[in-house]
Amino acid sequence: MDLETSGLKHEEHRMIQIAAKVLGGTDDIFNAYVKPVGAEVSPFISELTGIQQAFLDEEGMQKGQSLCGGWAT
Repeated sequence: MDLETSGLKHEEHRMIQIAAKVLGGTDDIFNAYVKPVGAEVSPFISELTGIQQAFLDEEGMQKGQSLCGGWAT
């Protein structure tokens, strides 16, 4: 499981990516990007993760949107 955030302070920053790999004999993975409501992705986080604010604005899920569509094989 991997979780990326817009920064390190939970009071100010938000989750921007959730990813998981099913263990065992399967290649199933889950990956979802989330628009960080009330926070922007800093240049440092963009450099570290490769996730840009513009991408999240365009492709990220809204807060509260179903995560069920993130599974892929």
